[in-house]
Amino acid sequence: MKKIILLISFVGLFCISQAQITITSSNTPTAGHVANQKVDTLCNGITEGIAGANQTWDFTGLANHKEETIGFVVPSTLPGASSFPTANLGIDDASSQYQFVNSNSSEFNVLGFYGSLIGTMTPVILDPGFKLITFPSTYNTSYNYTYTSTVQVPYNQPPVDSIRINISGNISSIMDGWGIVSTPTYANVACLRQNFTEIVTNTMYIHMSGTWTPSGSPDVDTSYSFNWWSEPHNAPILELDKETNGVISEAKWLHSYLPGSVSTPEVKTVSNIKVYPNPVKDVLYVSGLTEASVIVITDITGKILSSNYLNPNKSAINISEYKNGVFIYSVIDIKGSILSKGKFIVVK
Repeated sequence: MKKIILLISFVGLFCISQAQITITSSNTPTAGHVANQKVDTLCNGITEGIAGANQTWDFTGLANHKEETIGFVVPSTLPGASSFPTANLGIDDASSQYQFVNSNSSEFNVLGFYGSLIGTMTPVILDPGFKLITFPSTYNTSYNYTYTSTVQVPYNQPPVDSIRINISGNISSIMDGWGIVSTPTYANVACLRQNFTEIVTNTMYIHMSGTWTPSGSPDVDTSYSFNWWSEPHNAPILELDKETNGVISEAKWLHSYLPGSVSTPEVKTVSNIKVYPNPVKDVLYVSGLTEASVIVITDITGKILSSNYLNPNKSAINISEYKNGVFIYSVIDIKGSILSKGKFIVVK
């Protein structure tokens, strides 16, 4: 489960203080934002380093083998949202697997996801959820947690007509260090390190002739990860996945986040990007996108009214609550460059 959770948030000014920090519920992602991660899939010679107080972790030698883009959205805009009525944040990584989160003053809790299982779009509801972090978190904050889920999908391969999977997860987490961390993008960031272990047991059953029968032995998978959390970045600035043999298998670091503190953004107008209709009443559309982006809407004074995650397959923005008037939009790519900018008029 850890590997499908892509939790990236606010990038702004970074600090160099080596004082111990505290992560609170205010350091959570915001709907309408989009993040970009770089991924090292080889991790040659990389280790997680030492736990403890006042540490320095240097990961500036990580290599960029691929990129991932994650959008944080209003959950009701995603497929499968009705299965997660208490979600207040959705995660869309353009993989057709959508995650649903409840973030509150005490925890950041992934309620589950909606995606394709054996060719069928299915909600996977984690009870009571996958707790990624508790608030407030500081050095030596720890918790143990369990969750369960039962998933059943059709399987039209006679004599088997259905498959059921019982999932049981056990989580152990401790903030085992604090200090400063450096990545290829950010230097000397004050952080807490989270040492995270998850043990997942999957038990499969097949349904044939009216009877559920166990299929093979339960599959048990143990995963280890280390997350470096920072206050100004509001989520892990760095994530390492560690195999049971002690080898780091993958490293992800935060590269960019939008909307962010972009004082002098590059303007590279893309002529085929269209924002329409204009005038508009309830729904604004964006066409011509070739990559994940954000559309930021302000009033004529420059006050930000909303920011919405966009990708080439999702380009509708609900503005039904806007009053009559003139508004300004900016379509921004993941590097902070303005792709398109203009005005539109709302007429009810």
